[in-house]
Amino acid sequence: MKNLTKLMSIGFLIISLVSCGKENSSGGDSSTSTTTTTTVTTTGTNYSDYSSLLSAYESIDLSSGLYEDMVIYHVGSAYGGSSSSASFSFCLSFFTYTSSGCNNASSDDLQSYVDRGEYKLVDSYSSSSVAFSKATDVDSYGFLFDSMEFDRADGYYIEMLNLDGRSLRTVVVSTATVTLEDGSSVNADYVEYFYSNGSVNGYVLSTAFPLLANPLAITKNYFFKGALKISGSRAVKSISVTSHRVVFQAYTNSYTSQIYDRLRVDLVDLK
Repeated sequence: MKNLTKLMSIGFLIISLVSCGKENSSGGDSSTSTTTTTTVTTTGTNYSDYSSLLSAYESIDLSSGLYEDMVIYHVGSAYGGSSSSASFSFCLSFFTYTSSGCNNASSDDLQSYVDRGEYKLVDSYSSSSVAFSKATDVDSYGFLFDSMEFDRADGYYIEMLNLDGRSLRTVVVSTATVTLEDGSSVNADYVEYFYSNGSVNGYVLSTAFPLLANPLAITKNYFFKGALKISGSRAVKSISVTSHRVVFQAYTNSYTSQIYDRLRVDLVDLK
């Protein structure tokens, strides 16, 4: 476990997290891989079917959209968070920066970041793997981090693309609405996997964010269980999706989808 004790550098990092940020380099290496067919862009791309979506995400360079010391923060129980709040509310407060929703915020709020989800800091990256530090605790100097690695064997990556071989009835891909705190929006897809055992998992995916930041949201049996809040200088305000149910058609021996409900999660400042 390593302890980051340079408060000035951490303070600068968090200020950039919600303001100007570092320049997003769309890739970690100085040279562009000729085999990469999909890259992280500012607005992202929508895909009309699962086959196209799977092909696109499997071809994204893992370094695309990352930069050194980039913060990626997911909240919710799917990311180990203990908060039961449906809005995943929290307060942004680090040293010299405090968001508008905070009341008498202090460095004690650092613990809430650990408690609510996964706070990651990018250390280095290549086309096939990303080394990052995950906040596991805090002390009087700041976060305590464990060193970890992300690659295509990562559990989140495998689950969001259904690469674990789970038996499916069908897959439904629809458009998700992702609104950022600055009022802009990005293109995103909501992928619902209808498993043979009757359960349903959904994942909001977007090529407007690095693979390490995906999925942007996770639903299980029509309830949000986790969501992305921070990716570099971008902060997510809300995510909306249209969920579906599937009905078996005996005369075609197949499943068809029907709109079931509209789901929304708001990632707002703690009031």
